[in-house]
Amino acid sequence: MDRIENINMQSYEARKRRARRLMITAALLVGAAAAVLGVLYLYGRENRVYNSYETVTSRNKTSGSEEYTRYGNGVLRVNRDGAEALDGDGTMLWNVSYTMTDPIYAVCEDAAAVADRAGRSLYIMDGTGSSNPVNTTHQIYEIDVANQGVTAALMVDGVNTYINLYSISGTNLLEINTNAGDD
Repeated sequence: MDRIENINMQSYEARKRRARRLMITAALLVGAAAAVLGVLYLYGRENRVYNSYETVTSRNKTSGSEEYTRYGNGVLRVNRDGAEALDGDGTMLWNVSYTMTDPIYAVCEDAAAVADRAGRSLYIMDGTGSSNPVNTTHQIYEIDVANQGVTAALMVDGVNTYINLYSISGTNLLEINTNAGDD
């Protein structure tokens, strides 16, 4: 009886070793196949050759002084003659005309502001295309806008520096007068 048990135990151990070897061999084969497929994928991706292309949308640049920035899901184009918002497909959302010597701009989500650096003109735009022009009392040097349209303008008049906040409608909300030598 001991001899039969011993043979059965040896047979069981042999089957267990074969099963373990089979599992290790299968795992190695699967790993090798995955590695080969990964290398082939990366090689194909790096050495892809394009035979044609399709132009989805295009636009001619009319002036060398245009600047573009992200605006919502599209683009804001700013130049000395105006600002224009385009969606992702190139469709015009709104257009504001003005004349500025050195336009500067700020964008936050759907709100935008454009001002004439060293000038006194400021335009605040909301996402619908409404623009509110503001004539400031001092020369503008920097602007920033919040997503609800509140616009901050840094202005200089001689040695005095002013920080004004304007609402989306163009109303002056706050004026802070500072002296750069004292503050």
